[in-house]
Amino acid sequence: MFISYRQSDGSPQADSIESLLRAAGLVVWRDRTDLRPGTTTDRLEQALTTGLSAAVLVVTPEIVHSDIIRERELPRLLQLDEDPAFSLCIANKIARAGSNTQCDYEAPDRLLRLAPSRTLADKKQSNMLQPSGESEIVRDLLMHRVEQRKSAIRSENRAFTIRVQTRPAPFAMDAGEDDLHIRIRSAGDGRLPSREGLTLLQTTLPLISDAVYAADAKAVRVSGGAHLSVALALGAALPETKIGNVEVVDAHGALWTSTEAGDDPLTSELHTQPVDLEQADTCDSHDRIAIFISLTAAPDRTAFEQLLHESSDRFAAAAVVSVVGEDRLDPREAARLSAAAAQQIKALAARSGRAEVHLAFHGPYTMALLVGRYLNTLRTVVYEWDGATPGRPRYTPALVLEPGVTGGPITQVLLGQ
Repeated sequence: MFISYRQSDGSPQADSIESLLRAAGLVVWRDRTDLRPGTTTDRLEQALTTGLSAAVLVVTPEIVHSDIIRERELPRLLQLDEDPAFSLCIANKIARAGSNTQCDYEAPDRLLRLAPSRTLADKKQSNMLQPSGESEIVRDLLMHRVEQRKSAIRSENRAFTIRVQTRPAPFAMDAGEDDLHIRIRSAGDGRLPSREGLTLLQTTLPLISDAVYAADAKAVRVSGGAHLSVALALGAALPETKIGNVEVVDAHGALWTSTEAGDDPLTSELHTQPVDLEQADTCDSHDRIAIFISLTAAPDRTAFEQLLHESSDRFAAAAVVSVVGEDRLDPREAARLSAAAAQQIKALAARSGRAEVHLAFHGPYTMALLVGRYLNTLRTVVYEWDGATPGRPRYTPALVLEPGVTGGPITQVLLGQ
């Protein structure tokens, strides 16, 4: 995806659109990060003639002064847009006279000296003066991406592929063969994801979920790596009720799948142990329970116990769900153990009257994603482990998952509040 904009007043809007598109799984080319050394016009021409599938034209008042957009970028984008396989979106930030919320759909042609022609006025424009404008562009480009990939997915009888990454900085050269490549901006320091990244994901996950469903693929295959809160949220966006089979590829290439294949070695089992809270039960605690899921041998409960003792609000109950068996999980056990873990979470919540679940998860991101698929009936506060303070590891609330409500699965970002 190519973003065309006037740097003097269009950079903030271009930055915002870029971040949302990356969080939605679309690869973006930006001049400031992807323009390699050399003559600017030559490198720009390479970008405009190699591998583009879509573009966003950001229209701001000072675009009238941009010779590069008017004489080089726009003519090429209009030429590409004659092909149905290409999609040109117009992000209009020019206010109509006398209005702060309605945009002037005639302005792009006028500012770019195309008038009296209605070259751009007759195309779909998204109103950037409204909060929904950016989401509209992301949705349109996601569906365009799916439309372009759908025939290949069907003919090859393959899974819809998603690569996710929440740590390294994104570049256009990341583009691969995956159908979507979700990239959210990493935090400046420490182990935690960035609040901004989680907020972007809150906006894009419903759109991603709808796009994946529209692809009508036999399965969804996820690869890469992510913070556990992001993995749980992505799983919640691909629920068992909507997506039949989800496969997750780990760093060693092993496949962890949500559907049992009949080769489960049955070497691991889950054990649930209630935790004595040693605190008075109050009316305020009845709708909150804390659960620590650890899918590694000999789990360290220090940070979870600290969460229980230091929480400003009381919990009605708490439990540790841990694995018993081999030191390492076998990927072939993933379907059984992820379903069992989710069943334990739901059962514990039901015993306290469908209580809000405060979930601290410790284990492979592959399992976090698969467990997240089953959280569709719960309100879950998801925590991230933070070891920033030596000797005092703690769990920090990251986000709230409510997959069954409008705008879910992420309904609130808690990190950084």
